[in-house]
Amino acid sequence: KGRGKGRKKDPAGAVEWYARAAGQGNAVAMYALGEAYRKGLLGLKRDGGKAVGYLSEAAEGGLVAAQKALFHIYLKGRLVKKDPARALHCALLVASSGDADFQYRLAKIYERGKLLDKDLSSALHWYSAASSSGHSKASSSLLRLSSLMSSSSSSSSKSIPPSSTSTSSSSSSSSSSPSSPMSPRRPMSPRSMSAVALSSSPLSPTSSSPSPSSSIPQMIMSKSSPSLPTFSPRDPPP
Repeated sequence: KGRGKGRKKDPAGAVEWYARAAGQGNAVAMYALGEAYRKGLLGLKRDGGKAVGYLSEAAEGGLVAAQKALFHIYLKGRLVKKDPARALHCALLVASSGDADFQYRLAKIYERGKLLDKDLSSALHWYSAASSSGHSKASSSLLRLSSLMSSSSSSSSKSIPPSSTSTSSSSSSSSSSPSSPMSPRRPMSPRSMSAVALSSSPLSPTSSSPSPSSSIPQMIMSKSSPSLPTFSPRDPPP
């Protein structure tokens, strides 16, 4: 006979065993109870408060499956109130664990501005991370977004008139030092004027624009980021 055959299922006994293990800090047991309350398994009624309570404890213990479950709960808002900030926080936790699918999903969230304002630099970072993990769709999205950002930056730089910046630069330099009648100041050449204008442009390649690697979201490490609920599984959230 196969293993487990001939045994009568005992959902109540399973719940009791999971509850005992969860009370001892077992993250897997917490996750099992959280999913049972979330989906109405093991003879339990669906209970958003208890589901979030157990899943939050498991997520804080580093269980990625619990973090994923919480992401869907907060994103859809069916069991508890919809909370985009907590959904994003959970997505960041999962993506930071190396999950390529969530890295790709997080990149799309940043690019489209679904849960927050658009952030193309962060989108580029997570597309790159997912692509490095072997996600095929992320690789094509990375090339598309890189090309889009590059063309947008170059077109914006070309649209900046050099005359206004160079004129102000020339006037300020002339007012700072008195001119001598014996040695008149030579006018700036068009090439020099363009160089001055481009060097002071905010879209110039020499400006300190954030790179994708330097714009890695810091929401996870920030103390002000939305933390996962810490209430007891027996006390549903307000």
